Amino acid sequence: MDNICHTHKKGLFLISTLLILLFSSCASRRNIVLLRDIDNARTLANTETYNMKIAKDDKLSIVVSCGDLEVSAPYNTPMTALYQQGVGGMTQDGPSGYIVDRNGCIDFPTLGRLKVEGMTRDQLVDTLQTRLSEQIKDPTVTIQFMNFHITMLGAVRSPGKYRVNTERVSVLDAIGMAGDLPLKSKRKNVLVVRDKGGEVQHGRLNLTSASIFNSEFFYLQQNDVVYVEPSRSGIQDGTTSSFLPYMFSILSSAIALVAIFVR
Repeated sequence: MDNICHTHKKGLFLISTLLILLFSSCASRRNIVLLRDIDNARTLANTETYNMKIAKDDKLSIVVSCGDLEVSAPYNTPMTALYQQGVGGMTQDGPSGYIVDRNGCIDFPTLGRLKVEGMTRDQLVDTLQTRLSEQIKDPTVTIQFMNFHITMLGAVRSPGKYRVNTERVSVLDAIGMAGDLPLKSKRKNVLVVRDKGGEVQHGRLNLTSASIFNSEFFYLQQNDVVYVEPSRSGIQDGTTSSFLPYMFSILSSAIALVAIFVR
């Protein structure tokens, strides 16, 4: 009888231990899965209102074109003019660009010093086309940000500085560029640090909640730094693909031990 009771207690202990492991695994899963409440999200508040503003130290590619290349040439940098004419053997990446100085201005041919800080790309396009239409016929202005970078730090698969080729990049896009998050990262406290005209701003995002869509830090701006804090979990060097086999392994062990106990 004592042996039976001892075996019974031992079996209950093993089952309890496995149940604790299972529940802790479920808890870990709740901390890992992104946007768990996405079904409750109805709007993306920042989608319609977000517009990246030109800031100090931005590098802008500004190309002016019209029906006559010779007429538009004086408004473009030398590299831009060569690029438009298709000169062979060029090794440059494109136009040299205009640097927004510490006063938020650029020096533009024939128009002189222009205050551009705080303007959106479309606003600057409209301004230049209006001003240039007084000098040339039907000008077309194309503007691109040349040095839009974001920095990914912490528990991401590939930390580093990334160049962005679009004007709208979200924190989810940035995480994708950095190779996604390993299991050992904290998804509920992602830090975004932003330089806003010399003032340091920061925001924290809970990636497991769809509420991030309403944060002013969901869409990143030039030179933003995203820091993902590592978690205290004991899972090391795991991947999302290895999570399910881990769960199946625990379940299989639980079933095997229960079968042994019953036998």
